[in-house]
Amino acid sequence: MITAHDLDSTSSGAQTKPGDALEQERTLFGKLVYLASLRDSGTNHYHCEILEEAGCQARGETLLRLAHREVFGNWLSLSLSAQCAQLQCFLNLRSSQDAGLIRSWCHAERIDALCSPGTSSRERALFTSDLLLALRSLLHDFR
Repeated sequence: MITAHDLDSTSSGAQTKPGDALEQERTLFGKLVYLASLRDSGTNHYHCEILEEAGCQARGETLLRLAHREVFGNWLSLSLSAQCAQLQCFLNLRSSQDAGLIRSWCHAERIDALCSPGTSSRERALFTSDLLLALRSLLHDFR
């Protein structure tokens, strides 16, 4: 298991370290969103300013890639009801009870961006179908 210490050992300084930011995310979905936000979908490389400044981008990228894969795998292992609960908690923590925000996550490119590199087609299909069901379930609550 990749820990915050593993990620933080690649950097130093006063900026928020990737491991700290990951630990501050209280939901698995939040961790997934955070890690996906560090990946450039065009190059499939992870970019983190603090790691680049510390000169340890290569090691940091490897750890971020592994962490993303681990979090993605953990998400896939959740039941659909647990995924719905994670999404609801993610939105509650951000005070975002907005149907428009939930609808924005229902687009294929947004969902695809959350997948970790090397995701198989079966994993991608499972992730997409489960996430869409969970999002639609939350949307139903707004009606």
